[in-house]
Amino acid sequence: MFVHTTSRAPRRGVILLPLLVLLISALAPVSIHGVSTPPTGACDYMVAPGTGVVDGDRAAHRAGPGTVICLTPGERGNLKLFNLHGSPEAPVIVRNADGTTIITGREFEAGILIATSTHLRITGTGVASACGAGVQVTEQACGIKLDGTNKGIRVLTARGPVEGIEIDHVSIARLSESSDTRGIAVHPIAGQIITGIRIHHNHVSGVGAEAIYIGSEPRDAPWADLGKVDAVELAHNLIEDIGWDGIKLKVALGESRIHDNVIRNAGSARYENHQSGITVAMSVVDVHGNAISGAPEGIKSGRSVAGSTNRFHGNLVTDVLVFGIQTDDESAQIYNNTVARSRQFGIRARGHASRIVDNIVADAPEPIVARKDAWLSGNLVASIAQVGFVDPDRDDFRPKPESPAVGGGRIARLELCAQAGIRAGRPVRFSIHAGRSGPTGPSGCRADLGAGTSANSLLP
Repeated sequence: MFVHTTSRAPRRGVILLPLLVLLISALAPVSIHGVSTPPTGACDYMVAPGTGVVDGDRAAHRAGPGTVICLTPGERGNLKLFNLHGSPEAPVIVRNADGTTIITGREFEAGILIATSTHLRITGTGVASACGAGVQVTEQACGIKLDGTNKGIRVLTARGPVEGIEIDHVSIARLSESSDTRGIAVHPIAGQIITGIRIHHNHVSGVGAEAIYIGSEPRDAPWADLGKVDAVELAHNLIEDIGWDGIKLKVALGESRIHDNVIRNAGSARYENHQSGITVAMSVVDVHGNAISGAPEGIKSGRSVAGSTNRFHGNLVTDVLVFGIQTDDESAQIYNNTVARSRQFGIRARGHASRIVDNIVADAPEPIVARKDAWLSGNLVASIAQVGFVDPDRDDFRPKPESPAVGGGRIARLELCAQAGIRAGRPVRFSIHAGRSGPTGPSGCRADLGAGTSANSLLP
């Protein structure tokens, strides 16, 4: 049943910010969704548990810009959302109302299917908004939960136009044990460009394949023929216990960002080429402020796009089997990251002219491996003890105030540098190696090394 209503859902204004939103790097771009606010509109329609299809082309389901479609609380079956068209300023909103909506069952291919829809937001902020990275697992308050469905949320791209899809404050857990099960998936078809995908503040756990997979597979296909995505933002998601990659982004044009996600124990299936916390391929992207632990591989970028400059900064990667950060990109910018306890490589830059600056690599057999034309400066290579983290045994990798990483980086405050007699025009070179003592304390004018004193923790 699809009932018209004018009742207004309760709201709460308190929003818990994740710790990882506090980026230390001054070069980090501003997050589009650093703070996510609940929708303010009243419910225009209420979707009862027995209704499985909401089709904007049907007279009873007519929706336009700004329409708010609400889901009743409690358990319900799978949901198809078709032909819903909002505008950039006023998307169609589908949200929970008066409590948590729990989607179960395996009637459809996925818990939520989306097709031929533009400027559509699915949000679990109808009652509360404590969901995703920065919130303890026991305190997650995602207003929409998918539990035990075949797949999580899938956007069907072959049926018609898709643009401006936003998914936030949704919990996806315990999906089918099939190896190809994904939490959230958007795959453009050949020749298609999908713009404006925003997936943020979600909790995805217990997924057999990728938690979030956005983009097409570029293997052996000409660039002109590939389906592409543009203006993608994947942010503030908590991702845990994933069989394949935690986040995968492929064939993404400029203005795409992956930031402030917490990813634990991805790649548990140990399936080759599908075992990273974050994988990027043939994309133009900025990856920053993420915390990754327990995957075979940390952050991986391959099949670079000619002329692009991808950036990887402010990330924490710890307890990985193969590498913390690996790029094949030309001119990759790798700076202010912390990699700790990698069993093999810390940072491995395999493309030409990489810039590797002001990183911390602690307890890695091969700390930094790069081509001869790479520029390395200010990297701290040391043991865990020498770096001086707050509590690495409890996943707190913030450097202590007395750590050589604090104030050991580039010029940050010109006035203090002038007082210390340090010329701003000269780069600060700062590096120690395991088995050797570090330099004396920082001058006070320099930026911190690594991901910084506030962002460098897996703790919420």
